[in-house]
Amino acid sequence: MKLYTPAEAAEEFGLSRRSLIRYEADGLIEPVGRRYPESEWLRLHGLESKAKQPGDRAGLYSRVSTRKQADTGNLERETQRLKA
Repeated sequence: MKLYTPAEAAEEFGLSRRSLIRYEADGLIEPVGRRYPESEWLRLHGLESKAKQPGDRAGLYSRVSTRKQADTGNLERETQRLKA
């Protein structure tokens, strides 16, 4: 379990230290001593159950700049490269 110092947590999650204190006071996060567990951030953002599970999916976006590139097969090659 990764634990963050207040400064590390603020930088990693894009919050101010004041926000961390407010999250704690509101009961949104539960620190361990004066450290913040990564699992608390995942839980807070609803990502805990989605973190690094087998079978995760990703969206792919492929494009070409011109019609000529699409006609010569560049779009299909780029799509295959992204899938790989």
